[in-house]
Amino acid sequence: MKHRIFLLYLFLTICYSFSYSQEQTVKIKVESIRSVSGQLILALFNTDDQFEEEEPFKSITLDKNSIKNGVLSVNVDLPVGKYGISLLDDENKNKLMDYSFFGIPEEGFGFSNFEHTGFSKPDLKVFTISIQSNKEQSISFKVRYM
Repeated sequence: MKHRIFLLYLFLTICYSFSYSQEQTVKIKVESIRSVSGQLILALFNTDDQFEEEEPFKSITLDKNSIKNGVLSVNVDLPVGKYGISLLDDENKNKLMDYSFFGIPEEGFGFSNFEHTGFSKPDLKVFTISIQSNKEQSISFKVRYM
């Protein structure tokens, strides 16, 4: 019986270690934030379909309390892999992008290492990044308000 418990413990420890090693701490810098109200939401997409349907495989919420002069710098653990990250400045904390009557975004948005200047949604490939294990990395976002 003790042998089985030990093997189960060993198996769970290995599984935990494996899943833990699949994330990398990344420096995130978000610029041009207009207020400390609300929260920032990072949405991670690894397929075009996920991005088009706005169904990320992972979301991360960031607190805006440490904003200085419109800039937030934080460290975040991100999964190792290749994907694009969108950012929502969710000023009213409803976890959704709010739109005007004319369909214009009323809250800020941004994309990983890509400054969006167009009026339509960009292609996922233009802001796709690669997170590698055991490598110091940083990602920047410039929030855009319409």
